[in-house]
Amino acid sequence: MGWEGYIAAGVAVVFFGSNYVPVKRFETGDGMFFQWILCVAIFWAGWIVQLVRHEPPFEPIAMIGGVLWAHGNLMVVPIVKTLGLSLGLLIWGMVSLILGWATSNFGLFGLKQRSVERPYLNYIGFGLAVCSVAIYAFVKPTVESKINRNNKNTDSSYEEGLPPRDSQTDPLLINSSTQAPPPPHHHHHQVDEGSSWVDYLNPWQKRLIGVVLSILSGLCYGANFDPPQYLMDHKEGPSNALDYVFAHFTGIFLTATFYFVLYCIFKRNRPSLHPDIILPGLVSGGMWAVAQIGYFIANEQLSMVVSFPIISTGPGAIGALWGVFLFAEIRGARNLVLLCCAIGLNVIAVAFICVSDIKF
Repeated sequence: MGWEGYIAAGVAVVFFGSNYVPVKRFETGDGMFFQWILCVAIFWAGWIVQLVRHEPPFEPIAMIGGVLWAHGNLMVVPIVKTLGLSLGLLIWGMVSLILGWATSNFGLFGLKQRSVERPYLNYIGFGLAVCSVAIYAFVKPTVESKINRNNKNTDSSYEEGLPPRDSQTDPLLINSSTQAPPPPHHHHHQVDEGSSWVDYLNPWQKRLIGVVLSILSGLCYGANFDPPQYLMDHKEGPSNALDYVFAHFTGIFLTATFYFVLYCIFKRNRPSLHPDIILPGLVSGGMWAVAQIGYFIANEQLSMVVSFPIISTGPGAIGALWGVFLFAEIRGARNLVLLCCAIGLNVIAVAFICVSDIKF
């Protein structure tokens, strides 16, 4: 196990925790156009990797992972509208983390079972990582809403839970000008303007549907690396994880394009477009692609038993630090104490996980 795997994991953590910074101050409307622009940049990054790798054979099965990730991401909007951002992210983040770690640790779905030098330390680190994700959900950043920016006579802020920042849990479809949906009494200004099928559900139905979709989304995020990993484990494709990046990213782009076309048809060719988001969206997509590439390398070098707990929780700390020092979104003693506890627990978890696989 080389240190390059840990370096790749570090790159993934930093870029996953920072990739929404370029679009923070820009309006994204209902998010569909933004997520498509982001996926365009992801596809370009995949093509660059393909060229650098001297155009290895295209593996269609690896596209399934990208399709899974894109579907998990597309469920974010109804999850936010039915369950709320904090609880939704807590559920799908937990499911993604547990599934990604378990598939490698127990050899699920035909994958090769991975082992570490000290399994008990890995289990402890994994448990601490899960706890750190739960603590992040209780941090409540103060974010100025779009409504309040347009109406100075109303209350100037609201509070909403801070999600862990991660390749598997980042909500591409959420209006990133606030990074969180408006509060309950402003439902008609949430991710989608106008009424939707969600508005006709009673509270019990919303919670049930939100929980089910959150679990499905987490399953998609947690399994998105399984198709290329299966090919490598069974020697049915290239042995280098980077040779699957282009196919994976192609799956993301084609799925995003398919749903964007359906969205345009549904909107009768009048989609919500914000040209100002194009360049920041491309930068954001490029940063996400760099992080996902680092994830591929870390999975290969460290195995998902080690990489998943690190990369699934680390970006939460980076995103929170941006919120404290750049955007001043996280204020107050309670929030800062919770944030310090979450980051501290995260650091301890990473230390246990790293030590569990180091040969002395």
